[in-house]
Amino acid sequence: MNRKIISEYLKTLVFAVVATLVVGTILCYLLFSGKSLDMSMPQYLILNINQYLSQSETGFSLEEEGMEQLDVHDLWLQIVDGDGAVVYAYHTGSDIPDTYTNFELVNITLTSDRLPGYTVYASAYDSGAGEYTVLIGCSSSLVTKDSYNLSGNRVTVAMQCVVIFLVVAALFVAVASIAFSRKISTPVADMMEEIEAVSSGGELKAHPRRNLFAEVFERIRILRDKLAYNDKMRAEWISNISHDIKTPLSTIKGYGELLADADYAFAEAEVQQYAVEILKAEKTLEGLVDDLKISQSMMEGQVVLNREQVELGALIQDCIGKISPKLMGTSEILFSPSEPVYLDCDRRYMGRCLLNIISNAFVHNPNTKIAVRISMAQENGHVIIRIGDNGKGMSPDEIDHAFERYYRGTSSEQVEGTGLGLAIAKETVAAHGGTIQIESSVGSGTTFIITL
Repeated sequence: MNRKIISEYLKTLVFAVVATLVVGTILCYLLFSGKSLDMSMPQYLILNINQYLSQSETGFSLEEEGMEQLDVHDLWLQIVDGDGAVVYAYHTGSDIPDTYTNFELVNITLTSDRLPGYTVYASAYDSGAGEYTVLIGCSSSLVTKDSYNLSGNRVTVAMQCVVIFLVVAALFVAVASIAFSRKISTPVADMMEEIEAVSSGGELKAHPRRNLFAEVFERIRILRDKLAYNDKMRAEWISNISHDIKTPLSTIKGYGELLADADYAFAEAEVQQYAVEILKAEKTLEGLVDDLKISQSMMEGQVVLNREQVELGALIQDCIGKISPKLMGTSEILFSPSEPVYLDCDRRYMGRCLLNIISNAFVHNPNTKIAVRISMAQENGHVIIRIGDNGKGMSPDEIDHAFERYYRGTSSEQVEGTGLGLAIAKETVAAHGGTIQIESSVGSGTTFIITL
């Protein structure tokens, strides 16, 4: 997620930089670059008019191409000798002087109003037979002269370009910041709405998959589904646990009411029988409470293991001995350890774990055959315990949820219990640093594999 935000930030930054360079360059070009030159304008034509002039014994002449250049902008031309007399003229009017003083020639080159209504440009012309001054004039409406102080001009333009780039950069940074903040703030606001919907049990909205926080929205959706599933499992568990608690309580209440009846004289054998049934019901309640206490402690991480060297075969034999003949029924269990295997574990919790798994096999598979085997992994010395049966087996969905709290599979509908047995078993194995797996398929039995 952090990478996505950084990537989006870098994209926005690159956009701002590129846009600033492009727009800034275009503005500077439009404002400060030179325009294409019209070489027929007098200020440019005066520089190369000499190439169209020639002098002979009869006087000066102007080539036809030169005349065309002058005619484009209605220009006139004069050639003035060293005495100020005009020795050649082209396209001049009656208001144009035919003689000049040196002072007038200087003024003509410096000012634009020496000849009212005209702008005049001058250049020197050396014909080989003498030096002359060439004058080109035009209407002041076409072009005028201006004076510029060029000192530091490039620096000024550069500074103006820098200012333009800074202004453009500030503009695009502001735009990019607004765009980036919207990409961040809008999904965050949507996330807050989604979280509120999850907390209130409302419906979630559909969001674009290309949203910057698409993964977060997907996780919120998964969380919503998981919470809904947990709520369903919790409701079912509360219903089941209420039923399981009510059954032994009814037994205790029933026998208690009988014993409290003062109008009936009980035989000693009857009292003893009722007491046995009451103790059985109490033991069932005690088991339920113990399961709840252990599960809660493990969930909160408050279990303290009292580790010791435990001979695993003897521990399993002890667990098998705790299974009531009524529960075992016509089923049988096969276990014959070949040699002692010692395990560093908490005897009480590990015994509860193994008893839960073995009892689970009897409860869900009447008339089954159960086999318990212990082996050692040669590559790492781990202890492997396999508890398998040839019973109904489990579907993939049941395997996926088997170790969840409160979950009771389809085959558990008619079975009493808290739905915490396998969850406690898995948490016990995990607390000892081990793993537990299930291998099963419908109709082919189930095997629990514990690696410690």
